[in-house]
Amino acid sequence: MQITESKEKNSVILFVSGRVDSTSSQQLMNEMFRALKIKKNLALDFSDVFSIDEEGIKVLQSGVSLAASKGGTLELRNAGNLVKNVLNLAGLSKILTVK
Repeated sequence: MQITESKEKNSVILFVSGRVDSTSSQQLMNEMFRALKIKKNLALDFSDVFSIDEEGIKVLQSGVSLAASKGGTLELRNAGNLVKNVLNLAGLSKILTVK
């Protein structure tokens, strides 16, 4: 997995590519934590993510909680159908803004 960053006026965007799974989820969590120290709103661009597993789902849940604890938000952008289906099955689409 690779992660690059961009900043908007009120948020940080992390562009994630590859797999979000047990081998890469800690890296994503570290990057989300670091980004939420910079700005309280975080967007994850998943346009280049082709799979996500249970560990990835847990990281996204933790990211939602972390952002909320700082008075901010976590938003998922450009997720493919496979990722959206996994999020729906896990019930995460109810607490995570998916655009």
